[in-house]
Amino acid sequence: MKILVSGGGTGGHIYPALAVATQLKKEYRAEILYLGSDDGLETELAPAAGFPFTVIKAGKLRRYVSWQTFSDVARVPIGMVQAVNIVRKFRPDAVFTSGGYVAVPAGLAARLNGVPLLMHQQDVPPNLSNKLLAPLATRISVAFADSLTYFPLHKTLQLGNPVRQEILDIRQVSPQEARRQIGLNPDIPMLLVTARFYQSCCRTARFCKSAASCCLQRRSSYLSKAWHTWMQTYSSVIVWSLI
Repeated sequence: MKILVSGGGTGGHIYPALAVATQLKKEYRAEILYLGSDDGLETELAPAAGFPFTVIKAGKLRRYVSWQTFSDVARVPIGMVQAVNIVRKFRPDAVFTSGGYVAVPAGLAARLNGVPLLMHQQDVPPNLSNKLLAPLATRISVAFADSLTYFPLHKTLQLGNPVRQEILDIRQVSPQEARRQIGLNPDIPMLLVTARFYQSCCRTARFCKSAASCCLQRRSSYLSKAWHTWMQTYSSVIVWSLI
């Protein structure tokens, strides 16, 4: 059995796709090919997970004014042709997509070649790529019951979000031991801060100050902070975390 998997841009699209691909390979010995964009995070994560990887020039359809819109629009037809050729060459039995702008040409290429398309929606409201693919999808899975209203009920199931085995395994580790493993004091409160874009980092830093003050007043005179962010905003987060 051959399965083409596609989902890209950010970890929210990539990790569920990798979880599905890993389970298909383990349980059904499926041959997996991961299709991603040449500028997405999947270029690192998919090969690192051990899957054959191929890229196309996918274009992001922005719904705001940006000079990048012009270059991305030009990439759309190129990526579509590339995706069709990849599907014809690989000849998958099914295609699984999990969102991100690269999923659109992957899904369209699947249906143009008569290949069943399985689509997954992680959040409650559908992202733009899933809105575009939903009418063409053979089956749709959603994580939350509230998402069912956005898709045709006759082909949509609520299955939850795919979770990687390493995430499930971490539940066997106590919170205190997990903190020790990353070099934090297990005996003091910990605040996890997550932000992606620069503006989010600024707002989150201000919120972090308030949250930290609250924790200090209620719990202890010490507080551990762990920042989680995107690679592109890492330097900004470092600056804000020191404020």
